[in-house]
Amino acid sequence: KYLYLGETSTGRGTYNVNSGTLSVADGLYIGGNSGGAGGTGTLTLAGGNTTVTNTLKLWNQGTLNYNGGSLSVGALDRRVGTFNWPSGILTFTQELLTATDAPFGSAVTLAANQTLAATAGVRVGAGGSFTAGSGSKLDASGKALLVGAGGQGTLAVPDGGTVLSGSGTLGSDAAGKGTVTVAGTGKWTDSGQMQVGGSGQGTLTIQSGGTVSNTAGLIASSAGSSGTATVDGGTWTNSSFLAVGRYGVGTMTIKNGATVSNTDTFIG
Repeated sequence: KYLYLGETSTGRGTYNVNSGTLSVADGLYIGGNSGGAGGTGTLTLAGGNTTVTNTLKLWNQGTLNYNGGSLSVGALDRRVGTFNWPSGILTFTQELLTATDAPFGSAVTLAANQTLAATAGVRVGAGGSFTAGSGSKLDASGKALLVGAGGQGTLAVPDGGTVLSGSGTLGSDAAGKGTVTVAGTGKWTDSGQMQVGGSGQGTLTIQSGGTVSNTAGLIASSAGSSGTATVDGGTWTNSSFLAVGRYGVGTMTIKNGATVSNTDTFIG
């Protein structure tokens, strides 16, 4: 059920996966155990398939080298230790949270050739930020992507970044403040509704060629919410309607040759 590498203070554990399958039903702890830090532990993935149903935890002297193959985890706690991930697909089977003191970190940046697949959705919570950098992808296809849940959260999709989701909400609860910027050749493709100001405050900026697409677009989608959308030289495609301030306070600005398309439009 569990795998410990360097479980005790004098321990040294090394595990290499070059092919085949490593499957851990419960937790995998590198440089310690479920109760605390231990010795030195190293897990190196060069091939094969590695699956950890629950948490993969790095302690202070723990190192995870993800160089090849596939890696799927319920959660990854990398607040301490060393995580080397030059490229490839990292899959989360539990909701991925970025927030202050979250196990995966408060500030997450994907680099070129990195794909993070979140099969249970993504929540950028209080104090959290997420950047899908050039050549990277955040893939939450068919699942919810919440930016600003329980506090201030930000998502950046700069030139060359890609984000996929099943629904997008900026400011998902009354305390939420979500800010999203999509720029350059960055794109966010959402297969459901886009709420800019769900129950809280939302700000969406699409600029300098950035693109966002979804079904319905709702700016301030519930009573007490507020939403601001600015399309500045970018493109926002709504395959269904666009509602601006239908229930809350909504503001829409289009400038510098930007394009916004939708079927019906509801203002106020």
